[in-house]
Formats: sequence, C-alpha cells, structure tokens
Amino acid sequence: MLNLSLSKLIRSEKGQELLQVEASIATDGVVSGIYGASGQGKSTLFNMIVGITKPDQGTISFNGVDWHTDHSRLPIQKRNIGYIFQGNSLFQHFTVKKNILYALSKEEQKSCDLNGLLEQLGLSNLKDQYPHQLSGGQCQRVAIARAIAQKAELILMDEPFTGLDIKTKHRLYKELKTFKDEHNLTILMITHDVNDIYALCDQVYELENHKLLPGISASEFRIKTERMINQL
Repeated sequence: MLNLSLSKLIRSEKGQELLQVEASIATDGVVSGIYGASGQGKSTLFNMIVGITKPDQGTISFNGVDWHTDHSRLPIQKRNIGYIFQGNSLFQHFTVKKNILYALSKEEQKSCDLNGLLEQLGLSNLKDQYPHQLSGGQCQRVAIARAIAQKAELILMDEPFTGLDIKTKHRLYKELKTFKDEHNLTILMITHDVNDIYALCDQVYELENHKLLPGISASEFRIKTERMINQL
C-alpha cells in the first residue's frame, strides 16, 4: 500500500494554493490513475512521491517502509521506483542498452534477460542507438524497459503519452497492459487525458480544488465523466 498524507503550498493562476493529499493506494499489481486539470498539483505530487520535491508537511510510506516523514527522508535510489516522465526521460549520452541497464548492479546486469526484453518491446535493432535517434514512442518503450529491468516495486508515470500520435499511443497502451500482466507491475499514472484512464486504469483518484478525492473504480469514473459531459 502507498500511504500518502501530505500538504504543500503550490503556485497556481490564482496565486498560492495548498495541495492536500490523503490516500491509501493499492500496490498489488494494479494501475491507478491520478486525474486532474492543469495546475491542480499533479506533477508536484509525482515529484514528492519520487523524492525530488519535499512536502511542507506529512508522510509517505510504501508497503510499511517510511519514505518521508517530517523528520526523515529515504533517498530516491533506495525507493526502488521506476519513473517515466512526460517526453524523453532517458539519459541522452547513453545508448538504449546503457539506459536500460543503468539502475542495475553488475550482478543484476548479468542475470537480466536484456535481449529478451528488447525483443518483447521491439527494440532489438535499436540497442546501440541514442535517444535523439529514436521516436517519442520508442523513447517511452525504453523507459518502460528500464523500469521492468530494475524490477521496480512501483512505476510512476507523469503524462507519459503526451505529444504522441494516436496510433503510437494506443500501441503503447496495449504493450503496457501486456507487460503489467506478465510482470505483475504496479503503476501509478498522472494524467489529464481521460483516454489514458479509460485504456489503462483499474482505479482513479481525482485532484479537484487542489485536494485528492477518494478513489473510485475506472468504470465509476467513466460513468461520472460521461454524465458530466452530457450535462454540458
């Protein structure tokens, strides 16, 4: 379980707003979505979970391990998180192969079935290429492969499909669902696109007025969203 009890002042169009988050998010091989409009604090929340940004107050714990309290903070590298940012989140001076193996120890690299992983993601012919030589969809595949290779306990995705054409986006939806089932991945995805939610998520948490609402199932979210659209 990912337990969040956080608050942080953030900047918005109206000035400073208080982002407040109280949630217990399942981490047993499900895809959870955090949905909200721009400026609600989605990326700030993402960065607090990763460990890039500190909450003003509060706690983060994952499966019983404290990641952040008001008195202590677990370093990013010890959280075993795979993270995929909007756009290209790869190391530009590393090849595809080196990007995937970067987070692994030498012993882990020996046991990693890199060739099998590359083949599954259609990257076999690209392992010696650099990120600037890849398409947006290929870069996101490499980032997914890196998270799988490091056996991340939690994969965080921040608007991972923004900027991709619809064909590439739907191909990645399909591939990600396959890998989620094969590797029992736990994914937390932040998005403002309902199509990402519809395609991938099991449960949804909405950010509204800078507060995280209680989670609902993806089917409940779809009904709620369609009802809202019909009322316009």
